[in-house]
Formats: sequence, C-alpha cells, structure tokens
Amino acid sequence: MTPLAGELSDATGLPLETVLMTQVVAFSNVFLPFQAPPLIAAIQAGNLPAGAVIRLCLSLFLISLLLLAPLDLLWWHLLGMF
Repeated sequence: MTPLAGELSDATGLPLETVLMTQVVAFSNVFLPFQAPPLIAAIQAGNLPAGAVIRLCLSLFLISLLLLAPLDLLWWHLLGMF
C-alpha cells in the first residue's frame, strides 16, 4: 500500500501524510485472523483454538472501530490533517 500512497493521495485529494496515517489504522484493525499471516502462524504454533482467536479479533476490531478510530480522527483534525 505504501508505494501507492502518492497515487491514492492524488485520487482522493488528501495530503500524503493523511493517506500514510490511514494505513496504520487499516493495518491495526484485523477483522478476522485469516487477514494477517502472523496470526495464522501464532494459531498453529500455539495450538490455539481458531474460534477463540476469531472472537478476540472481532472484539478488538469493534473496540478499535467504535472507540479508537474516532479518537484518531479527532486527533488528526486537531493536528490539521483534514
């Protein structure tokens, strides 16, 4: 995604810094563990039940979406990114 940041910035009209900062939010919000290969490796290496990891990922995704993402957007607004 980072190599395309310039093109995404041009297409959306957002500053390059803002596009790069949104990538961090996107990468930190894993909806299902199958989206992140390191989680799959951890499930196999730790012999973890997939259902428990899925519930954890969904819980963290909801917390991030409902609490952390709005706080992040507010912070960017205060910094003048938007």
